[in-house]
Amino acid sequence: MVLSAYLAGPAGPAQLAVIDRYEPLPATGPGVVEYCSDELVKADEMIDTMRTTSRSARLWQGLADQGA
Repeated sequence: MVLSAYLAGPAGPAQLAVIDRYEPLPATGPGVVEYCSDELVKADEMIDTMRTTSRSARLWQGLADQGA
């Protein structure tokens, strides 16, 4: 990733301080997203598993109620 800053004039200490303050966000943001994306997939899988288990439990309960 390349971050480019276009200024109207030469960069002075104030402009460099602003760039220095905000530079970590675009530099680390994609890495954090990549790191967390696997966790999102795991969370989605866990939700799907819980939904399936819940449906199965209701199905089995319904069958048991019919047989009783």
